Amino acid sequence: MFCRKTKHLAILIVLTVLIFAPSTTWAATLNVALDKLQGAIGDTVTANIKINSEGTGINVAQATLQFSKDILEAKSVDKTGSIFNFWLKDPAFSNDTGQIDFVGGSPSGFVGPSLQVLTITFKVKGNGQANLVFTDGSVNASDGSGTNVLNTMKGAQFVAGPKTDGGPLVTQGAAILPSVPLQISRQPVAAKSSPLKPQINVPLYPDSSKWYNLSSDFSVSWDLPLDVSDVSIAINKDPSWSSQKSEGLFNNKNFGALSDGVWYVHVRFQNNIGWGPVAHYKISVDTQPPSSFTPKLNGVSATDKTVSTDDPAPSVTYSIGDNLSGIDFYFLRVDDGDLIKTDKTSFTLPLQTPGNHSVLVGAQDKAGNITENFIKLETLPIESPAFNLAATNLFVGEGGLFASGTALPNVKIIFIIKQSKGEIVYTLSTTSQDDGKWEMKADQPLKKGSYVAEVTAQDKRGALSLPVKSDFKVKERPLLTLGGIEITQFWFFVGLLIILLVGVFSGWILGIFTKEQRERKSIIAQRDVASVLGLVKKDISKALSKFADKKIDGAEATEIEFLLKHCDETINKMQKYILENIEEINQDQVSLKNIAKDYLKKIIK
Repeated sequence: MFCRKTKHLAILIVLTVLIFAPSTTWAATLNVALDKLQGAIGDTVTANIKINSEGTGINVAQATLQFSKDILEAKSVDKTGSIFNFWLKDPAFSNDTGQIDFVGGSPSGFVGPSLQVLTITFKVKGNGQANLVFTDGSVNASDGSGTNVLNTMKGAQFVAGPKTDGGPLVTQGAAILPSVPLQISRQPVAAKSSPLKPQINVPLYPDSSKWYNLSSDFSVSWDLPLDVSDVSIAINKDPSWSSQKSEGLFNNKNFGALSDGVWYVHVRFQNNIGWGPVAHYKISVDTQPPSSFTPKLNGVSATDKTVSTDDPAPSVTYSIGDNLSGIDFYFLRVDDGDLIKTDKTSFTLPLQTPGNHSVLVGAQDKAGNITENFIKLETLPIESPAFNLAATNLFVGEGGLFASGTALPNVKIIFIIKQSKGEIVYTLSTTSQDDGKWEMKADQPLKKGSYVAEVTAQDKRGALSLPVKSDFKVKERPLLTLGGIEITQFWFFVGLLIILLVGVFSGWILGIFTKEQRERKSIIAQRDVASVLGLVKKDISKALSKFADKKIDGAEATEIEFLLKHCDETINKMQKYILENIEEINQDQVSLKNIAKDYLKKIIK
């Protein structure tokens, strides 16, 4: 196991050497690939520690591998072909504890499913099943902060036993020892000619014309004709190998992981006529990414530092080799832009805006392995223009925006109008004069709202200045101004509507009040008329009572005359009172109508 200090040092190294952008997939696997799955005491077994980066750029790893010390004895640890070129802790092994540990890194990032880390050579010293298991590990992404992306550690198993006459054999030139195939017991049919060439199927390496970056245990199979009695199979680096040594009758065989290079699987059938032609199946394995490299920006080395330039389109050069499958293509990406593929070792970047940028540079070989590096680029701006914006009286739909200012002589002035949320409304351009002065008028009508005017200078190289901004507003033109207050068409009609509503409401209230007053006067008039009629009736009743005996003396005549005169006066008063009340009620109605008419006239005016 590593101590805690060692892990902290590993992370420190990551932070000091990683300069890559983050990947989007955070997953990686540490695994052990054996060159043979079984063997006997005295045999040599080779184990390769590999990393499947799962599409993530990685450049630091550490691990502890535990092996069965009673069965296997570590003889050597080889860094040849490793993706790492510096070692915080050199790979070391202990046969007393049965452990191998290391901490390695590289300034470049690598992507691939079978990245080589170490090669360990074991000698078989005992019988039984030997387990190789990772007990500790981490794989760090080339993301600038050393994110640990390891999520799986896969060990391996090796079976050691005594050699037998029917045991596995190592063919000439082969680098792996295959497992014993499962034999098929049957009586072959008689044939009239020698067997046909076998049709070989290798699921892990399905296309014999391609390079593969996978190195793992794999199987080889074929269809077995009914006349075949014997099969000969071998795997080596000889493209024309041939043998008549039979291993029995079987239709598939398992092999351990292949080392890098071009290999050939050879399969041959025998029947009662004899041996048929040999089928050769090519397997090309390249698990090593292209070599580490240091990109240059306009000829300046761009490793571990920021390159500053006022060139808006600098050139990037790089020299990346691959000793096995060869380079398929180079690629570049600026910030989060699209990936640019090229077959050239020099590339001119697209025009860059002022500020800091990250440039990913890399290469992919024909097996799909990737080596990448990163450039920190600072694009320096040219001098920003100065400008004044005449935008104090801009009204909806009228245009008339005017801007003027100064800038570097004979540069392009880019004038952009944006909404407050950043959406571009329109863009205009002009060129500054020899003395740097410039002016521009925009007659495009604008909607009501808040806007930003943005002015940028651009020289003949395409280099840009930092933008200069100014805010302004577009409003509705007022219909009139009262006391310094602008009243627009909208607010005019809003005010008119309010006045109409107030007038209607006031008229409704006045009508209710007048109606109640009229009803009150009618009730009073009714009461007074009833009272007067009661008095008249009373006087008439008295007069009639004096005349009840049909005789009227002088005193009664005088009293009757008085009562009749009193009735007459009362009726006259009642008539006058009723007429006056009726006239007053009518006047109230007329007055209400006149008030409403006058009010409406004022509103209309």
